[in-house]
Amino acid sequence: MKPVAAFTVGLGTGALVVVLVGAVRFGCGAPPAENTADAAAELERRQTEIRRLDQENARLVAEVQRLRQTLTESRARATARPRAEASLPPAPAAAAAHWIETAVANGDLEALPQLEAAALRNDVRALRALALLSSGDGATALLRVWASGQLTADNLLQATRWLGATVEINPNATDWVQSLTAGDRSTARLITAAAEGLADTQLGATLTGKVDYVVRLRLLNTLIKGIEDAALIEQLGKLYNAVLAELGAGSGAAPEPRPTP
Repeated sequence: MKPVAAFTVGLGTGALVVVLVGAVRFGCGAPPAENTADAAAELERRQTEIRRLDQENARLVAEVQRLRQTLTESRARATARPRAEASLPPAPAAAAAHWIETAVANGDLEALPQLEAAALRNDVRALRALALLSSGDGATALLRVWASGQLTADNLLQATRWLGATVEINPNATDWVQSLTAGDRSTARLITAAAEGLADTQLGATLTGKVDYVVRLRLLNTLIKGIEDAALIEQLGKLYNAVLAELGAGSGAAPEPRPTP
């Protein structure tokens, strides 16, 4: 038995081995001409396929090398990024938070116009800053923003609570409370938010540095007298009695129940 052809081809990483074994023939003498031609054609076809696979393997090896290089460069950039970013200016949102917090920390009343403008754009941080600085301007900036008609529903409720908590320093507090039960602004949610601010004496002390129980009770009673919803009256009555109990506990006197509307 005599092999016509046999060979091995290596293709770099992950060698690809191809063995071609030609037709064999028992016996002696030259093979028929047609068999020789067929074998040569088959050999040529397989050599062509091997060359194609060799080229494909080379392409894949090059692609793997390119990907490894890309990964190495990406890791190098990730390692260097913290130092590069440290020199960049703060992002707009971070910068905005910084100046608002700085204004509050420094009690900077000159920043009130900028804070008011930001609050009108529904920046809740600026709205909160107006409440925290309200003792410096009698809560007038906060009241203007509240009355602007530009606040979202959630921000309007938040501003209402903060106005309720700052009545001690707000010269327009009585008129403001009376307006809550008149006209288009007479809504249960808004009245409740104001009453919650009036009843939150701890927040009031934080914002204004003082608590006037008599003023808060009077204004709570003004709210109660201005509404007719029984469930809402009962809810506000509980807030009134809570403030009254707090006053009684502080003075040692027994609190009296809320006046009826």
